[in-house]
Amino acid sequence: MHKLALLAAASLAAMATPAAATITFGNQTVGQGEEVLLGSGATGTTVTGSTNQTHTNVNFISGVTSTCAGCTSQTLSEPATGQARVETMDGSVLQDITIQLDQTNPLFGIGYIEFNIDNTANLGDAISVTINAIDQFGNPETITHSVGNGSNFFSALASGGEVIRSISFDAAGTTGFTDIRQVRITPALGGEITQPLPEPATWMMMILGFGAAGFSMRRNRRKGLLAQIA
Repeated sequence: MHKLALLAAASLAAMATPAAATITFGNQTVGQGEEVLLGSGATGTTVTGSTNQTHTNVNFISGVTSTCAGCTSQTLSEPATGQARVETMDGSVLQDITIQLDQTNPLFGIGYIEFNIDNTANLGDAISVTINAIDQFGNPETITHSVGNGSNFFSALASGGEVIRSISFDAAGTTGFTDIRQVRITPALGGEITQPLPEPATWMMMILGFGAAGFSMRRNRRKGLLAQIA
C-alpha cells in the first residue's frame, strides 16, 4: 500500500501544471518586434492588420472578450490614410481593444508587444488605463497605470517559454483615447499545455483503487499457494 501511495504521488508530480507565465509590463517604447501594418480602410467591431516580416494576422477586437469582460463594443476603423492606427469610426473616444493573433494553435501567441495609446487633448480624457494579459495556460496578469495627453507607450514581455494569448486595454468608465498606434509584436510559440490536475477526491479514489487491486492480487496468490500445498 505504501509503494502504491508513492507511485500515485510520483504521478501527481509528473502531471503538475507549470507555473504562471512571467509577464513583465512596461510603459516605454524600445522599438522591438515586427511592425503591425494597418490602413486597409476596414471597419467593424474587429479589424485586422499584419506584421511586416512574418505576415502574421493581428486582430483588434472591440467589446467583451476573455481579457476585457466589461468592455464596450464600438465600431472600429483603420483609416486608409495617415499613420497606421485603429480608432473609432464615429470619432468618439476609443475605450477598449483586445489584441490577439491566430487562435487556432493554443500554443501560438505574443512573445513581446508594444503599442502607443494616443491621448489627444480635448478628445481622449482618460487619466488611467488597465492592461490585461492572459497566457496560454489561462493565467491573467493585470496592471493599472496613469496616462496623460499625448503618447502613452506600453509593452508586455512573456518569458519562461510562455506566450501572451491575448492582451487588452480598458479605460475607466466612459473615458477613452484618440487611437492605438505604433504597434509592434514578436509572434512566438509557447511550451506544451499540460492537463489540469485531478481533484484531491479523485486522487484518493485512485489510491484506494490501487490498494484494493493490490490486496486482491495478494489474496489470490495466497489461495494459489494454499491450493498447491493441499
